[in-house]
Amino acid sequence: QTCADEDTAPDAVGDWTCTCADGFRTVATAQAAVCEEDECADRATAAVCTDAGQVCNDTDFAALATWECRCVGEAAGVASMAAAECRIDECSAACDHCADVGNGNVCAGAGQECYEPDSSAASVGDWWCVCPRPGGVKARPGAAVPSCPERNECRDPTAQGAAQEGTHVPRYTKSGCLCANDWRLSAEYCSTHGLTCSGPGFDAPCPRGCCNPDADAGGDWCILKDHPFNAAKAKCLWTGESAWGYCVPLGVTPAGGGPPRPFPRNETFPGVPDSASNVCADVGQSCEDGAADVDGDWRCVCVAPLVGDAGRAPATCGLDECVQHNDTCALAEPAGSQRCVDPTPSPQATGDWRCECAAGGETADQAAVAACPLDECDQHKATCEGMQQTCADRHATTASLHDWSCECVLPLRGSARMAAAVCELDECEGPCDGCAVVGAGAPNVCRAAGQTCLDPERSTGSRGDWRCRCDDPSLTEAVAAAAAACLLDECVDGDGLMCYGAAPPQECMDADHTALNNWECVCTNGTVGHAAQQHAVCQEDECDAHRATCTTEGQKCLDTDLTAPGTWYCQCVLPDEHGGDALMAAAACNRTRECVNNTVCAAARQVCHDDATAPDVLNNWECHCIGDYTGAPGMQGPATCTLDECTLTAAAVCAEHAQACVDVDLEADGTWACRCAGNATGAPGVASVANCTLDECTAVCATCADGVCAAALQDCVDPDTAPFEVGDWECRCRGASPNVATAKAVPSCLDNECLLHNATCTGAAPPQDCVDPDPSAAGDWECRCKPGMAAVIAVASAAVGCDAFDECAAQCAHCADAGAGNVCDAAWQDCRDAAPFDVHHNWECICRGRASGAQVGAPVAVCVLDECTTVCDSCALHGAKDICAAAGQTCVEGERTPYALGDWRCVCAAPLDFVSSQASTAACAVDECVDVVGGANPGVVCTDAGQICADPDRATLGDYECACPAPREGRAVAAAAACTLDECNVAANVRLCEGGATTPGAADPQACHDPNHTVAGDWRCRCPPPSHGSERGAAAACGVDECEDAAHRQTCAGAGSAQRCEDGDHFAVGDWACVCQSGGARQTAAPATCERDECAVDCSTCENGACAAAAQECHDPARLVNETNDWVCTCKAPAQGAAVGAAVDACLYDECAEAGKCPDGQRCDDAQQGSLGNWECVCPLAPLVRAVAAAAACPVDECADAANALVCQRAGQQC
Repeated sequence: QTCADEDTAPDAVGDWTCTCADGFRTVATAQAAVCEEDECADRATAAVCTDAGQVCNDTDFAALATWECRCVGEAAGVASMAAAECRIDECSAACDHCADVGNGNVCAGAGQECYEPDSSAASVGDWWCVCPRPGGVKARPGAAVPSCPERNECRDPTAQGAAQEGTHVPRYTKSGCLCANDWRLSAEYCSTHGLTCSGPGFDAPCPRGCCNPDADAGGDWCILKDHPFNAAKAKCLWTGESAWGYCVPLGVTPAGGGPPRPFPRNETFPGVPDSASNVCADVGQSCEDGAADVDGDWRCVCVAPLVGDAGRAPATCGLDECVQHNDTCALAEPAGSQRCVDPTPSPQATGDWRCECAAGGETADQAAVAACPLDECDQHKATCEGMQQTCADRHATTASLHDWSCECVLPLRGSARMAAAVCELDECEGPCDGCAVVGAGAPNVCRAAGQTCLDPERSTGSRGDWRCRCDDPSLTEAVAAAAAACLLDECVDGDGLMCYGAAPPQECMDADHTALNNWECVCTNGTVGHAAQQHAVCQEDECDAHRATCTTEGQKCLDTDLTAPGTWYCQCVLPDEHGGDALMAAAACNRTRECVNNTVCAAARQVCHDDATAPDVLNNWECHCIGDYTGAPGMQGPATCTLDECTLTAAAVCAEHAQACVDVDLEADGTWACRCAGNATGAPGVASVANCTLDECTAVCATCADGVCAAALQDCVDPDTAPFEVGDWECRCRGASPNVATAKAVPSCLDNECLLHNATCTGAAPPQDCVDPDPSAAGDWECRCKPGMAAVIAVASAAVGCDAFDECAAQCAHCADAGAGNVCDAAWQDCRDAAPFDVHHNWECICRGRASGAQVGAPVAVCVLDECTTVCDSCALHGAKDICAAAGQTCVEGERTPYALGDWRCVCAAPLDFVSSQASTAACAVDECVDVVGGANPGVVCTDAGQICADPDRATLGDYECACPAPREGRAVAAAAACTLDECNVAANVRLCEGGATTPGAADPQACHDPNHTVAGDWRCRCPPPSHGSERGAAAACGVDECEDAAHRQTCAGAGSAQRCEDGDHFAVGDWACVCQSGGARQTAAPATCERDECAVDCSTCENGACAAAAQECHDPARLVNETNDWVCTCKAPAQGAAVGAAVDACLYDECAEAGKCPDGQRCDDAQQGSLGNWECVCPLAPLVRAVAAAAACPVDECADAANALVCQRAGQQC
């Protein structure tokens, strides 16, 4: 500096100054000056910047080494004391080639994201618009995507969504190779990559990178991704045995370097899925998003048949199928007879639950109720047997309940479900004596005669009233208990019934009921015709409807063709009239007879005319045309009549389609045709429209091509050959040119010349791009150096001088892009060429953003980014806020690589060691039903009991509740609940009771009653008043004791004698009876006539066994209640004797009353009849000679013999 003292006076002290020698001339008084200097004023310094097209800026004139180079224009970049690396972020800048050209960012305006793959100043116009959510597409460089899919948190990465930022988490083999994300070991893949594939797991899908489809002992494996990352490693080729490898665990970075950094959302990345990872899908669950405009309302839902869901987190799925299906078994009828069994209560074993019979035996098929053995007759047979009926349960299993029935015993018939049957005796079926069927297997008397058996009264007390009836009861009377003599009307019961099935129905006529096969069908409803034993062909005589038209004119009606309409005529009929007839109108009759009965004109469907002015002239009649037909009359014969149908409606049909109508045969009907008009071609349509076409390329017409395309050496095509589609023909260029012109020749058919000359450019060294700036001009194609190389263009030849290039932007053997893509960009790193267009092999990969690391030449840099300690948008340290620390939690980094962003997690403080979802705080509140606390899940107490767990306050431990599943009730805190079930709340039980039978007069149905809600199967159906009865697990058999009616009891009690009311069958009405208490006499619905047999009852005046004690018999002759002590003891036969009111003192028996005791001539004597065996035979002549119980030895008087006495008598002597 220069020192100066402008005032040297001795008293002017301290005023000296120091002045800087630079151009700024800075001055300081009494001290050295602080001198400033613009270092950019130095030419050499400034040249560093200006040579690079930049400006030099000195940030501090007072300090040295503070100059810098700054980029100019839209480019951004600054470097201290060196040329800056200029970049243009075309997504954020505003420029002519940026996303924002001055009126707003085109991507943001479309609701999309802008992506700049290369922000170097040399790379312009390469920005993309990308849909902010997966499922859309990225646009070509410099354009916006037309539309993007609707937002879905299950698919689109959001702050609170299920989808994670970026792509699926990459997986690697133990050799450090990148796995394919979604692969299938298909036959095509194996063949293409030289693998031999077969056996288990072949062709099985692997949707998440690493799987083990063939149960390999080495664990999960994958096939390698066809990707530049693997291509750079010799061990990671994707062919032969190198095409697969064993996986390292999820999240572990293998030795040998990290993976390529995934591109931004939805950016095309070879082999990497376009969608984001889904926290639900990663655990095999489905994701459900609520409203598209609401954040954080997505849920993970277990896939059926697993159950469970969780909001904003994977669900805990459980599956004890008996929890869901227990009631199916427990409530199977009868209640409590079955139980649910799930042999493998695991989510991996579904559909294997079944119902087992509680008493053992049968087991149901999987997922079904068992059919347990149960014969309901064991419980209900008394109902049947009490009525002398049998009980039958046709389906004796629990699968078929309430189907038991009481059945009558043959010959009685009848059955009733769940009640005693009302039996009938059908004498037509028998078998019984006097029935139509006498015995088992015997023929039916009526059926054997071809007749019908009728039993008008089938009550068990009605017999002998059955009869045989002929099948036609109108012909003969039925005959009681015998076959009848029958006649048959075949129209009533025979084949003649088929007549009524004709369309329209016909009548049947049977002229002789004693003969068969003589019926016939006769036409009805104004039609005529009949046929024997088949449908008649019915014809309609139109004269039935039009006869009055003729008869009012004194003519007769004649229908010449009954099968055709419009053929009726009026015909002159008077003997002195002639003139003929008229079709469907009254005839013009005249005074001649030649048209009378003229069939010649009628057969030709013409009218006969005879000259009325010459009634006496013969052979002058004529046939005239009728209707629309015209022609000269025919003399004494048919006229030649013609009709052009095109004069009728046919012409309008053709004209509607621009076609001409022609009638090819004027004498016949239906011969008109539509023909193509003009230049259209096509076969005529007989009685219809023709199918016409007009090919304007081949036809000659005012609108046709007429050789225009051929003259221009082009092809002619008519896309629509309909006759009314004209002027739509096209000329199309031949060859590769796609040019087309409608109704004229194509002006130019020149192609893109690069299709022909591309090899000249691509085959140059280095390869170049071919560009045809104007495909309509010839010879203007160009070879241009690729981006990053020198900007050299050569017309119609290869360019020279392309070998000067930026190794980061060009493609060459020693460039960052050697032909498989830029390795830096693929690793999500920046490429920098320190000396572009000059020095080779000096490019380097530099980590982007907050990551650190760099590497010159291959391989790429190893970048490190710890999101727990680094401040960045995706980090836990977001600005000045530590997200985890602010929540009292600890941050844990997943993978310290810049391409694994958002994988840090917050961990709750002890004792709750819960971990958050990626890039968020943890939910440290405890759901004791789902979460593990202290190494166990408290809520398992509920699930083990088949109950539902709920945690009302997740900030409090020990408050979870177990709730019984519906329809059971009950809940308990921190313990399994004691479940109760009112089985009468089960609709099936209520329906069963309400459907049960009740007695007449009951106002209400049966009611269900469950006495104990903790016991299964104890519910009952109860009968409504006034009936009684209940049944466990089934509808009750309801009955009424009619003796509970006070009027009935009074009827019996007031009868004047001791009677009681009894109702033997509570299910029958009107069967109550008064029964004498002193005996068995009873009377239904009336007082009984009471008796008392003093021999049979005990009373003070009764026999009380006195007769029996004396071996005698007791008899009460009156048996009246008021006749007492009149009982009699009688001796048992053959003894005789009786005593009133006491035993017989001695029962006497005269043994001589028995014949044959003594021989003839001896007398039997029983002197002691009170004892047996003391009778005697007494000799008649010697009474003293006798023998006890034997014949006596009586003396014989020989003179008693007449012969002896005669001897003496003849001698005059006495014997």
